[in-house]
Amino acid sequence: MSKTTIPNGAANGATPSLAEMLPAFETDARFGEEQAEKVGGDPLVLQNFLFMFYDQDNVTASLRQEIYQIDRENERHKESVKQYRQEVDALRGSTQNFITERGRLVAERQHEIAHKRVEIRRIKGGDYTLLGTNAHPANRLAYWIAVVILLVLTAYLISFYASVVYNAFLLDPLALAARQAESGSFSTVTITNVRAFPMAYYEYGLLGVVFLLSGAFVFITLGFLLYWFSHSKSSFWHYVLYFFTFLFDAFLAYEIVQKIHLSQSLVTEQQDWVFRMAFQNAEFYIILFAGFGIYLAWGLLLKYVLEEFHKILPAISGIKRRRAEISRLEQEIKETQAQFGEKIQGLTQKADEIEQREVGFFVHALEQNEARINSLREKLRNHLQSSGSSAQSLRVHITSFLTGWCKSIHGARPEEEAKTMVAECHKVVNNFYQTIGLN
Repeated sequence: MSKTTIPNGAANGATPSLAEMLPAFETDARFGEEQAEKVGGDPLVLQNFLFMFYDQDNVTASLRQEIYQIDRENERHKESVKQYRQEVDALRGSTQNFITERGRLVAERQHEIAHKRVEIRRIKGGDYTLLGTNAHPANRLAYWIAVVILLVLTAYLISFYASVVYNAFLLDPLALAARQAESGSFSTVTITNVRAFPMAYYEYGLLGVVFLLSGAFVFITLGFLLYWFSHSKSSFWHYVLYFFTFLFDAFLAYEIVQKIHLSQSLVTEQQDWVFRMAFQNAEFYIILFAGFGIYLAWGLLLKYVLEEFHKILPAISGIKRRRAEISRLEQEIKETQAQFGEKIQGLTQKADEIEQREVGFFVHALEQNEARINSLREKLRNHLQSSGSSAQSLRVHITSFLTGWCKSIHGARPEEEAKTMVAECHKVVNNFYQTIGLN
């Protein structure tokens, strides 16, 4: 087929009349029907015929070819953008998966921590069912009251026996009287001496203080042994301790009462000391029972505190174990957040780099190509008008040709198949118009 004949009216820039267009319409339709019969109505061949109508001269062909090449380049760019965006989406999907997994692991550990804290509160409240069948609840209030009393009694025993040991072993009433006479004051020996430690340090130095403390702790040791032997099946050593402590306290009381009598004899007239006088003196029994009685109370109280502590010990161990588990879980939370944080940061950074560098590059190239295509299409339209052709006349020829082409398809194929192929042909025509800038 030769170049499309443009009606005279169109060549002169005026809209052609219907009478002028009919011969060309019939010719193009007949030509389209003939060519479709040869190629079976193939839509790809139709595209070549469309550009044949359009390529009126070398300028038109050159511009259209340039547009075609840019379109192909755009297709490659779009495919690259699609691939890189898929990669970015995959990275962001992995990032979201890591965030979800991190949240799940942290939530699990936080739930375990909350559960452990509830167990600690239950144990502190006296619920020993969490500690096993061998754990027995203890009276915590009584235990702590007993501990306070035990500490006070311990301080009392240390100070009392330190005073008693000083009066019994270190104090010399005659030397004390001589010193007091020099200073112009005088007092007798008393049951207790609250200045035992300062006086022992003044007279004997640090060794004297150590001696007093050691003497006081002899009775603390006896009280502890009393608790220890209470668990023995035999009560022999139990009674031995009672007898020894009572006898020791009696000797100390006797010695102190004798020194008190001697000290008082320096001030007032007193009869000579005889052994039986100690048992007739109330101070002897005060010293004996102030020491031995409190010692018995201290030993029994120590027994109670230690036995109750064994009941509380499972609770203390259970609480410590749960607190250690809480610390471990908190450390695991920190490690999990740090590990996943590094992975999330790395994936996010990589996705951002791809999106900014690769996707951004091709998107910018597509924008530049679209601007070039628009410019080329404008040149094509201007050239078409300046060469005596018009968009309207081009559409007339293409429509005529497409009519004959579709007529051939309907005549040669079943109805459903023909409809599908005709739809493809219309799609080719629309793409053609878009390519040359007429759609």
